[in-house]
Amino acid sequence: MEPEVSDTSKKHSGSRDRRQARLEQALRENLKKRKELARKRSAAEASDTGNDAAPPAGAPREG
Repeated sequence: MEPEVSDTSKKHSGSRDRRQARLEQALRENLKKRKELARKRSAAEASDTGNDAAPPAGAPREG
């Protein structure tokens, strides 16, 4: 026999959904920041090592 589900579990589902949405938004922002930092880091490493990598978008062209 299964235990009865009380009405309190229904009452809190909205706050759980909001918390989940906040967590997902934080994850998206974190991922965006990590990608941006990785892009900057790889551009800096390319310039440090003298590789002929393409310059970052918006960088002035030489010549």
